[in-house]
This record gives sequence, C-alpha cells and structure tokens, in this order.
Amino acid sequence: LPEYGANKTMNYLAFRVCKFYANKKIKVIDIGPSTENSIPNYGLCDFKESLGCEIYQKYTFRKNLV
Repeated sequence: LPEYGANKTMNYLAFRVCKFYANKKIKVIDIGPSTENSIPNYGLCDFKESLGCEIYQKYTFRKNLV
C-alpha cells in the first residue's frame, strides 16, 4: 500500500530473512525469480541487487518425452 511505503517493510523482511539464515551459518540463499514468463522485472532486480543479491540466469531442464 502506497501509504506505508516509507516503512520499507520489504527491506526489513529481507533483512530478517538474511539474519535468520546467517545465524544458521547458511551463506547462500535463493530468494526467488525476478521474472514473469521469462521477462525480467527490472524494478525487482534493482531491489534485490540493493540487498546484496547477485543476478544470474536460472536454467530449467526438461526431459524430452517425444
């Protein structure tokens, strides 16, 4: 909701998730895709990079059933 944007709730959530896994000595976490139908959401990519995430391609392998 726009009226709560100044609270930066998504930033806080990401901080708490990272802290949770850091306390468990986990160094790498996957916080999900930044695309929809293979089209990048650049705003989401920028947000994730601002948290320290690295952007990379994820591959999907499918067994050919022909």
